Amino acid sequence: MIPLSADDLARLQSQRWEEHPEYQGVKTTTREGLVGGRTVLAKRSDGRCVFLTEENRCRIHELHGEAAKPAVCRMFPLQVVPLEEHAVITPRRSCPTAAADEGPAIKEQLPELKRSGLFSTRRRNAPPIVRSLPGDWKSFSAAGAALQRLICDERIPMVRRLIHGLQFASLLDDAKFKKVDDEALNALIELLAGVATEGAGEYFTDRQPASAAAASLFRQAAAHYVRVHPGFQATNTWGERWRMMWTSLAFTRGRGEVPPVHPEFPAATFDELERPLGALDETVARPLNRFIETHAVSKQYALVGAGGRTLVENFRLLALSFPIAMWLLRWAVGDREPETKDMIDIVVALERGRGVPSIARSAGAMGQSGQLPRLVAWYAR
Repeated sequence: MIPLSADDLARLQSQRWEEHPEYQGVKTTTREGLVGGRTVLAKRSDGRCVFLTEENRCRIHELHGEAAKPAVCRMFPLQVVPLEEHAVITPRRSCPTAAADEGPAIKEQLPELKRSGLFSTRRRNAPPIVRSLPGDWKSFSAAGAALQRLICDERIPMVRRLIHGLQFASLLDDAKFKKVDDEALNALIELLAGVATEGAGEYFTDRQPASAAAASLFRQAAAHYVRVHPGFQATNTWGERWRMMWTSLAFTRGRGEVPPVHPEFPAATFDELERPLGALDETVARPLNRFIETHAVSKQYALVGAGGRTLVENFRLLALSFPIAMWLLRWAVGDREPETKDMIDIVVALERGRGVPSIARSAGAMGQSGQLPRLVAWYAR
């Protein structure tokens, strides 16, 4: 989500987009939430910004210059994640340079960012960790810190870290929090985080694919990320709409040949994308690991574009990015060896496609049914 300040809104109104042929009848802004939410830039049906052209360029920048863009966009690829008493500056990995962990260090840019006035550390309300609890910073910070420890435990592979995190999320979902004071809640969260590391081995000793229903939801989510993968070219024609409807049906069924959605992906069958990928070189896995780790540290996954979801719901959406990435990598490389650039492009797609409500609901359904850990373990083969 790209939040808009009063100054941003005034600039957009002065640009008179309603008179532009491409934007007549198109909403360029929307409200986040039903009541009292922020005004944000609208998104297209594929999750991309309404002002992002088919050439992956900003239409505002093209027609009015860089200074005419919203403040958040002028900060790109950096963004601010406001917490209770401070804020975290983290890169948006929809930028390929950021996805590769290249470019100037954030601490070197901090003085200039502070002088620019482009960002605010305005305190916001914390989302609840689960539906049965009201949102407050104490419980959010405790649960978020526990997830961070689980996800950033470099002693074990990322796949096992994510399963620990998902088991912790399920324990939080199942816990009874009625009449629990802050001290008891923190103690319970610590206890559950410790228990979450137990029993994960069963997902690896007997790896099984997800259920047919979960696999169908998974492939539909993967199709969304293909459409925001670098190199994908969408056209707003009736023919393209029919093609995407047929593609959606094919991904739902998951049999036979995979539709040729992306021009750079080789031909493949759905069965081929279920085969073991083999051990990844550390340089190939690193962009994905860094994507997940920086989300866990900054709490970006739970606070930026969170869509009114709980901490647990947004963590499940973050965890889904791992099997999605491994599935896309199988398709992107075909018979050749994976390269670091392949994973960088996938991370760009993961960041671009974040926060779509239908995919978040699918991740929630797979998490609650116990299928999401199976997907994580299955595609890590």
